[in-house]
Amino acid sequence: MGNLSAIERKSFGQSAQSSKSFIKLQGAKEIEQMFGDLPKQIKQYNLWKALWRKIGKPAESKAKSLAPKLGDSKKSSPLTVVRGVVYPPNHSKRIAKGTLKKSIGFFTTRDSKNYLGIYLGPKVKGKFKKNKGGYYGAWLEYGNEVMHFGKYKSRATKFMEPAWNQNKVKMTSNAFKEATKIAASAIKRHEKRMKKYGTLGY
Repeated sequence: MGNLSAIERKSFGQSAQSSKSFIKLQGAKEIEQMFGDLPKQIKQYNLWKALWRKIGKPAESKAKSLAPKLGDSKKSSPLTVVRGVVYPPNHSKRIAKGTLKKSIGFFTTRDSKNYLGIYLGPKVKGKFKKNKGGYYGAWLEYGNEVMHFGKYKSRATKFMEPAWNQNKVKMTSNAFKEATKIAASAIKRHEKRMKKYGTLGY
């Protein structure tokens, strides 16, 4: 899982594995000042989220393309290939092929808002709960680095790390340009809303 944040921090309240893909945006102070100069009715965090999603799109697409599909192994049974892998907590449910890929996306937490940040990685809440989500993504990404049940390690199949490494330079270099576009669009929406509803529009 990757963390994009505009404000430097010591700990994001997440595991050590998450911090390995942490990216601090170059030029964040200038962008923060630009967003801060906009009318107070425009919520800055919404602008940051739009920015992260925009510049992080290539990394998201790459991670999805690299995400392993359960059941692709030559050792997989015909039933597994067709119906998916058994969901361990409930054997009546199965994890369909492509579930991890579908679960990868941007999401926020209560902590991320404090740092004008956002996460990119497998989702495990909402419609991505239980066998519908990518909860097992961390096992695939960090299988060779952490102990499973305190007993053994497994082979890692990296998909988030290479996605970050291949796109992080482009992400940071395009940030200010994209932030300018996002600010301009926000101002247009704000002016249109004020013209139609006045201050009652907020």
